[in-house]
Amino acid sequence: MNVLVADDALYIREKTRQFFKAFKEIQLFEAENGKEAIECIKNQKIDLLIVDSVMPEMSGIQVIVEAKKISPNILAFGLTTQDKGATRNRFLEVGAQSILKKPFTEEGLHYLLKEYI
Repeated sequence: MNVLVADDALYIREKTRQFFKAFKEIQLFEAENGKEAIECIKNQKIDLLIVDSVMPEMSGIQVIVEAKKISPNILAFGLTTQDKGATRNRFLEVGAQSILKKPFTEEGLHYLLKEYI
């Protein structure tokens, strides 16, 4: 399974990288902005996208919209500091399965894998 984490915060990408190291069957890709994320989705078969709501170049919402055009079956999860309200609703409207509240925990990532994969 190929997972892409797109977040402009290096510590989020590092935290995600550390978590996924335990899973030999998962290959992790990283992007620090929305344009890099879209390029990765165009060039790799990404099964699972974890994307921050606010990034340079493109918002996480825009990334999901474009990702779904390229790969309609991609599983998408939004990262946001708010787990309620407009941001959450907008992520769900564009096709995200769910959101993870930042800062997320390993338990949150385990839940994501268990629930959706």
